[in-house]
Order: sequence, then C-alpha cells, then structure tokens
Amino acid sequence: MSTKIDYKDLAPLDRTISYRMSKEIKLCLWLGVVYLAYMFIVPVLNFTAPEFMKIRVWGGMSLTWFLTAIGAMFMAFAIAAIHVYFYTKDFFISAEMEEKTGKGADM
Repeated sequence: MSTKIDYKDLAPLDRTISYRMSKEIKLCLWLGVVYLAYMFIVPVLNFTAPEFMKIRVWGGMSLTWFLTAIGAMFMAFAIAAIHVYFYTKDFFISAEMEEKTGKGADM
C-alpha cells in the first residue's frame, strides 16, 4: 500500500537549490539545442551539397555516415563532458561556500 504525497504539501525549495536547478535546466536546454542543430545540419548538407557529402573519409565511409555515426557519438561525449564540468564546478563552489559560512547538512 503506497501513500500518495501531494506536491502542494511539500516545503518550498531553498534559494540555492532553486538556483542550481534553473542553471541545470538552462545548460541542458542549450546543450540539447546544440546537438539538435548538429543533427539537423547533416540532412541539410545532404540536400544542398550531395557531392561534398559523398566524399569517402575513413574506411570507405562517406562523410554523411561519418558525421551521423562517429561525429554524433563524439558530440554526445563532448556534451556529457561539458555537462559534468559545469555540474562539478557548481557543486564544488557551493561546497566551499557552505564550509565558509558553516551552513550545510549536519551529518
């Protein structure tokens, strides 16, 4: 038997958490837009410059397949690295502030 919790009964988030969540959402949205723009460029290039996209790059793979398969994988890794960098940077800055002010979880 599960008990349902209404979100209206929960205490509001403090300023730090609210600020972190808004920064996180903005970063994720920007990184998502960058990835979607990259994935949109490939079909546009296929349509506008088909001869250029037929160039063989690596192991007989055309530029189209290279950008779609290998390039998208590198893009995803780069986006993940950027996300982790900013998340840990924000995390360590807020941890240092908690140490200086003496505020934090009493564990």
